[in-house]
Amino acid sequence: MLMFSSHHILGFTNHHRRTKSSCLIKCKYYTIKHTIFKALTIKDVTIKGSGSAGTGGTLNINGANTTIENVDYIGDGNIAVAVSTGASNSGTVFKGTKITNAFRGIQFWSLSGDSVIDDCVLDVAGYTFNIDAAVSGSTLTIKNSTLNGWTSYTSGISLVSFE
Repeated sequence: MLMFSSHHILGFTNHHRRTKSSCLIKCKYYTIKHTIFKALTIKDVTIKGSGSAGTGGTLNINGANTTIENVDYIGDGNIAVAVSTGASNSGTVFKGTKITNAFRGIQFWSLSGDSVIDDCVLDVAGYTFNIDAAVSGSTLTIKNSTLNGWTSYTSGISLVSFE
């Protein structure tokens, strides 16, 4: 469901509410681009990704101010989530999310704003997160998270902190 207001949530309504274990979204080349909304939240679902190729993830985030919360994300062995946001982004937030079965868990092609990985488990074969480029002044904060894999980030980022 996509709600039309100043903050949009992709997920289930109370009418369609299910337990987290029974909610499944299958993603194949799924791109979220929300240039007309202030924010977007994907919450309380299981996502099974497939079909990633090249530099794309099974979920591609191109819009500003996106939150991925309480998501169990099962990748297809390549890039799970690819993030490439514009300079007007206040940050991309991953909270309470688990990413497995990927070579790259979160691929920031362009990091902008103050992004956060909080209370997450990134259990992947290669890079838990990778930052390829960053808008000047951007930061990434990792809080209370388990990172099973490598990390890599560009020298252009202002600060990466582990709390």
